[in-house]
Amino acid sequence: MRLGVLDVGSNTVHLQVMDASPGARPNPSFNFKIEVRLTEYLQQNGDISDEGIKILRQSIRKSLVESTKAKTEELLPFATSALREARNGNEIISS
Repeated sequence: MRLGVLDVGSNTVHLQVMDASPGARPNPSFNFKIEVRLTEYLQQNGDISDEGIKILRQSIRKSLVESTKAKTEELLPFATSALREARNGNEIISS
């Protein structure tokens, strides 16, 4: 199985694709990373700014395209605390 992990972090959106088989170690096969510096877009009220949301969405879209090119069968997304704890984080994650 080709498995992708999409890590939406404070500084990067990172896609790691690996080949995984039961009982075997995952074998990394593809890596794609975009710098986003999400914490720079946190506003005083705790929201991520519109510009930050735009950059984040573009980065995730690019990562999804790369995941498709890598023929990923399953994608597991994770979000950093900067996104989860932002006042508008749930709204961003839902969209």
